[in-house]
This record gives sequence, C-alpha cells and structure tokens, in this order.
Amino acid sequence: MRSPVSSQPKTHRLTLLVSLLGYSLLSAQEPTIAQAALAAPELDATNSALFSPWLNAPLVGGNWESDRGMNQGNFYLVQPLWAPLLEDTANSGSLVFAQPEVTWSEGDRWFASIGLGFRHLFAPPKEEHAGKFLSWLLQDGWFFGANVFGDMGNSTRGFEYHQLGTGLELGSRWLTFRANHYWPLDDRNQYASFTRSEVISRSRTSSEGYTYTVSPIPNRTDISDVNVYWNQSYRARTTTRHTTTNFFEAPQKGWDAEAMALVPGLDRHLDLRLLAGLYDYGQDLLGARFGLELRPIPALVLSATWFEDAGPTSDHWLAGVGFQIPLGAAPKTQLTPRSRTLKERLLEPVARQNQIQLGDEEETSSDIRERQLAKNKVSSFYGQVWAQAINGKTFSPGTQIYGTRADGTHVVLEVQNDGSLKEATILRLKIVPEPSRTLLLALGILSLILLRRRSS
Repeated sequence: MRSPVSSQPKTHRLTLLVSLLGYSLLSAQEPTIAQAALAAPELDATNSALFSPWLNAPLVGGNWESDRGMNQGNFYLVQPLWAPLLEDTANSGSLVFAQPEVTWSEGDRWFASIGLGFRHLFAPPKEEHAGKFLSWLLQDGWFFGANVFGDMGNSTRGFEYHQLGTGLELGSRWLTFRANHYWPLDDRNQYASFTRSEVISRSRTSSEGYTYTVSPIPNRTDISDVNVYWNQSYRARTTTRHTTTNFFEAPQKGWDAEAMALVPGLDRHLDLRLLAGLYDYGQDLLGARFGLELRPIPALVLSATWFEDAGPTSDHWLAGVGFQIPLGAAPKTQLTPRSRTLKERLLEPVARQNQIQLGDEEETSSDIRERQLAKNKVSSFYGQVWAQAINGKTFSPGTQIYGTRADGTHVVLEVQNDGSLKEATILRLKIVPEPSRTLLLALGILSLILLRRRSS
C-alpha cells in the first residue's frame, strides 16, 4: 500500500529539514547531562578490587550474526597492557592492548586471532586556537591507532590456514576512518584432479612375406620336401594428448576500508553510527558496503550491513547483535541510556575481518604421448611339391606348395615368375608312379588272369 502524499509544498519540507539539522549540529556542541556526570567518574570499589594494580580491567564482548540464513558467532577480549589513557583525570594519553578472539561459523569453520593494538588520544584544541567548526569536530580530541593481528582458521575441506593482518585508525568523536590489509601465510592446497585423454592421430602398417627352403629326397627327382616360412609384421602408432586439471583452494590477499559517522543530536541518549566502506577479498569478492550500528545502551550493540557484491555471493544483508562490557566500569553505567565520550570508545575492539577468505583456483597442464605397438609372427609348415622341372633347389614358376599352418589350417602357395610365393586357390598335385612299381603291378595283374583261366 502506498503512503499518502503530503499536501505541503516541497519548499516547506526542505526548510523544516534544514532547520532540524542545524539545531542538531548546534545542540551536539553543548555538554549533556551524561557527559557532565562522566567528566569526573567515581571509582567503583567493587570492580576495582577484582583486578591487581598492575592489571587493567578488560572489556569482554561477543557478537552473533546472520548472513542469508548462515549463522556465526564470536567472543573477544580487549585487555589493556599499558594504559595511561585510562586514568580518571587523563584527557589524553596512550593505550596498548591485546585482543584475542575466537569465531565460529556454520559449516564447521572456526577462526582464532590474537592481536596487539596501539591508540593515542590527543587533547582537544582550545577554542581560541581553532575555528568554531573544528572545535566542535574535535570537542573530545582526536586519536590515531595502529594494530597487527595473526589469524588462523580452517576450511570446509579440512585445510588449515594462517594470515597476517595490519590496520590503521584515525578519528574523532564524530568521524572515524579505518583501513585493514590481509596477507596469507600459507600456500594453496589441492583438493581434486581430473585428467582427460584425447587421441590425436592413429596409424597402422602391416606386411607379410614368404621364405622357403628345399630338401630333395634321396634318389627322387619328382618329389621334394619343402619348409615354408610365412612372416607377418604388424605396427601401430597412437598419439594421445593427456590434459590434467588440478583444483586448488587458496587463501586470498585482501583489504577493506570504512568510514563511520556518529549522528549528532541522538548521541545525547544513544549511539547511532552510519558506515560506508569498500572491500576486496580476492576472487571477485569485492564491492561496497553500507550499514548502521545502534547502541540503545552502552553494553548492547545492534548492527545491519548491506554488501554490494560483484562476486559469486551477490548483494546481501548481514544483521548482528552483540554485547560489550568493560569490567572496570560500574554495571549501572553500561545498562543506562547515555552519551559516551571518545575516550570511552577507545577501549572498543578493532573492527576488522578475521575470517580468512578462500578462493578456488585451477591449473591445467597437457602432455602428448606416443605409443607404438609392434608384432612379428612367424608361421612354418611342412609340405610336398611336384614340379615339371627342378632347377637345383628352387622351384620353377607355377609350382604349388601344400602345407599346414601352426593353427592347423591348410594353405596352398604358388611360385611366381619372380620367385615369390602367392596363395593359390586350387591345388594341382600331379603324382607320377615310379617305373619299377608299374612293372610289378602289371606282372601281378597278369598272374591273376592266368590263375583264373587254369581254374576254369
């Protein structure tokens, strides 16, 4: 349902908006009741007794965030190590702190960080030395900070990674600028490999030939024994291209930067800060982000951030709820809506990305392999041959040779004019009996006839 359109002219609305904004900026320059009460805070004897004089009271905090149904939580500690700034009467000074942090994310991912940070608060300038706007902008002074962190975590594939992060901070009560850079300390890990084979070319050659020897039978001129050798050669060559693709999981180098602005006027009762930033975590995971952070009471932090992402995750929202409790402060001051000073905010944790960003990489390599196959088969068989004319140990053209191969099949070869052998289709064997056998056969037949006549 559409909202109704106002009947007032646009110029009236613009005048009203400018008036409200000007009132908010001017009113923000006046000290609030909460600020006056915190200007000289009383020591809480109960909380002070919990810590030794050499150990400053830490800030403990945690956060729970939801990103498109994926939940993650973290717990952290800001432990001051050297803190002249935290003295009650100090309006400037330095703070050195340690910040351990543990983060868990769905998908069985976890991260752990330990960092060392430095912040220095500079006293606000005197109004006679600065203009009215600059005095308002730096009414709580301004600060500079630097930090270094070591992060470690695992991936959903079970690999463990480490990274080094550094950051810079600069800001005042109303504006804060932050920038962080992240360097991976581990190489990529291979999680899969795929090989594809492709035949580029094939070639095949074959040849066959015949050789034979003749061994004449003693006292025979018409029949000879022959040994025939049948040689078969086969060669094949195959050229194949093997393409291998390896898949890696790799930690990414990245950076992020953001600016935060405290909304004037509302700061008398609660903190509402608007943020805008840019980030690039590698693998096309880059874009802009915009969001807000609301503190209805100092101990409770509500946040919502929109990511304009050009990578695979696309645009999305990230909503979170968290708590921050400085153990050195009275509980009542953290559970009551009030204004917070810049000095108090310098005990907040460093805003950074402690989760190690991962990306997938592919690496392809090819090699060409050539495979050769050679076979040589020699078959031999024994046979008999008859020839019209025998010239030494060779056969005359037209001579046919009968034999049996090694596999038991029969073959008939015929001598060609050039002396080579060619397989014949018809076997022509001429058997000529010897003269002595013919005479004996004729005598036998004649004796048989004479015996029959005598018996008759």
